[in-house]
Amino acid sequence: MESVKLVGETRTDIGKRASSLLRRSNNVPCVIYGGKENINFYAAQSAFKKAIYTDKFHKVAIEIGGNTIETIVQDIQFHPLTDQITHIDFLQLVPGNKVTVEIPIRVHGFSKGVQAGGKMMIATKKVKIKALVENLVDHVDVDITNLEMGKSIKVKELNLPNVDILTPGNIPVVNITIPRVAKVDATAAAKK
Repeated sequence: MESVKLVGETRTDIGKRASSLLRRSNNVPCVIYGGKENINFYAAQSAFKKAIYTDKFHKVAIEIGGNTIETIVQDIQFHPLTDQITHIDFLQLVPGNKVTVEIPIRVHGFSKGVQAGGKMMIATKKVKIKALVENLVDHVDVDITNLEMGKSIKVKELNLPNVDILTPGNIPVVNITIPRVAKVDATAAAKK
């Protein structure tokens, strides 16, 4: 699983005023929880580009005072007008503990249904899973090569070993829709 590195500084002052001062100096107040104790720290706005502004799911290795802590992003707060990050919660990855996360779906292959004139529609971009820290995956691969026109792949058909999928199983992931022209042609042929 891919990991992004981030360097932070320990926060000694906690509260609204201290957080506001950090934000004015272009820093982001953060907290790591899930371990033995919560760790408050801050880092520059620019340090979060690779960790936050991506469609990928990955671990974040945070270095604070010489110690590196493996985490995942749990929650992000943005300023309502400027969209700048105002606060981030990280969850420490403790071996043996289960975590609940949303991971992206990656579709690959050239569907038989698309080759026949159908249109591929990605209905679900992420699935919610629960897994041990050791079994976390950064994405789900969905092969649509054998998917026919008018058919779909549902969440219950995804293959993820050692992982509990929490997204309802009847939700479609990928559909190959029948184009309107084909529907009209089929209706006209049925009337003859």
